[in-house]
Amino acid sequence: MSTLIRFCEQIHKKILIMRSMETIINSPRFARLWKDSNMEQLMTVRLAVRSYDKFKLQKWVRQHPSLDVSELPVKRLREIAQEHNIYNYSRLSKLELIRAIDKKEDTRGIK
Repeated sequence: MSTLIRFCEQIHKKILIMRSMETIINSPRFARLWKDSNMEQLMTVRLAVRSYDKFKLQKWVRQHPSLDVSELPVKRLREIAQEHNIYNYSRLSKLELIRAIDKKEDTRGIK
């Protein structure tokens, strides 16, 4: 009987993961990113879903190349600020990080 209980728990765990992945995939933001993706990026999503890898799917959404700087999470903004050698980046708010990154990219001619 304990084998059956473990089996049921494993199935339940996968169902919960799939439900949370479904929530991500049904969002308008995901639909826009999907539309803006190339075949390689779409394959990454398909593989994440097939392997029940919710974290890989979340990472794909957070770090998609078509995201505007203002759509990025603070953690990613701090990584970018660090790459750009922005002074005191760890103490800046999201808005301050966005402004500093935009300013740095404008002076480098990146944008």
